[in-house]
Amino acid sequence: MKTPQTQTWTKYKKIIFRVSLIYFLIQALPLDWKYFRTVFSTNWLAPHFQDLFRLTTYMPSFISPVSLWGIESFINWFVILAIALIGSFIWGLADKKNKEYDKLYYWLRVLLRYRLAIAIIGYGVLKLFKLQLPEPALSDLQTSYGDYLPWKIYSLSTGIGSAFYEQSIGLVEIVAGLLLLFRKTATIGASIIIFVLTNVVIANFAYEIGEHVYSAYLLSIALFLLAYDLPRLYNVLVKRKFTKAASFKPVITESWLRNFRIILKSSVVLFFIFYGFKTYAGLADHWPFPKTAGLKDSYGFYNVSEYKVNNHEIPYSLTDSARWNNVVFEKWNTISIKKNCLANIDFSSPVVDYEADRNYESAGNAGRHFYTYQADTISNRIELFGKNTKGGKLDFHYSRPDNITIILSGKNVANDSLRIVLTKVDKKYLLNEGRRKPIKIN
Repeated sequence: MKTPQTQTWTKYKKIIFRVSLIYFLIQALPLDWKYFRTVFSTNWLAPHFQDLFRLTTYMPSFISPVSLWGIESFINWFVILAIALIGSFIWGLADKKNKEYDKLYYWLRVLLRYRLAIAIIGYGVLKLFKLQLPEPALSDLQTSYGDYLPWKIYSLSTGIGSAFYEQSIGLVEIVAGLLLLFRKTATIGASIIIFVLTNVVIANFAYEIGEHVYSAYLLSIALFLLAYDLPRLYNVLVKRKFTKAASFKPVITESWLRNFRIILKSSVVLFFIFYGFKTYAGLADHWPFPKTAGLKDSYGFYNVSEYKVNNHEIPYSLTDSARWNNVVFEKWNTISIKKNCLANIDFSSPVVDYEADRNYESAGNAGRHFYTYQADTISNRIELFGKNTKGGKLDFHYSRPDNITIILSGKNVANDSLRIVLTKVDKKYLLNEGRRKPIKIN
């Protein structure tokens, strides 16, 4: 690789570059041992899309933050910056001869282009198939707005966006990531990503989504990449002056290096094609909702028309904290119950990771009590396992005298006998009916 004639850098430019090089190398290269633990623990014979996604979201974490919010959540950034400052100081003392670092600057941008492309395409594919922000479940449509955590409101409101809103964002992210793979279009790709990630970072802080550190990390890479061409863009677009092209252009003469570039780009593209197929398979897996099918023909909203405890009927009440008000049977093996008391809210943030109980539906929701269930259709038994409150288990015998009624008989955790009659309501939702279709609200 030949190095063309370049200009001498100023003292301060060299200092800033040394710090930036060390800082971004630590941020971008997989130096954290936990990353390799993930790589070697993955079943590569049958990987899930979550396995592949986790490979795209690397960010070093040498110290566990005391708090997930506030300045403390960026503790690892400060640690890495301190290392970069010390390393830059030592480097400056040892290197008095180099007048510029154009070659190193070029390869640093190459590394960051690929790092950012891998990260942004990873999220773009999730959005393209609506797995990151899925549409609301039926239980969500029966939950009061004020019973949600902010991140759940953002997730649900984005998931119902019309005109392929989420898919369009995903497609933009994928295209921008692909543009980063090529030097001539990298600035365009970085500019697009800055517009996208600025909104993402703001949303993370405003709605407490929990990915503010990672999204800000990606935004910092995009800004660094754009900074290289920013003075020229300013002269052309704002001052409308004649502007010279980039002063440093690599001249690659070695055949092995040219072949390596082709192999590297092809590997990234092939990885994401494979990742795309695996992510598409996640649709059939109903991710992030449970994949086990629910009780046949039970899906719907039910009023609790009768609620008896020890053969004593408790009438419908707006204050009784024990009585069930209504029940939702999802298409999968989950039911949610509305009571006159808030559920134990799951404060965990949304993550694309393995979840044995797939708690996305109950996370961030304090308005309904969620249960996963196992139904024995031979003996007509149904066991409920609490998702909001671990260890809460209810065992019922069920009967279905007609296609709109489910009768549950069993005992509660206090060993009191229960008889609960659920009556399905043919409830219409404007979200499903559409604004341009005639609808009558009863």
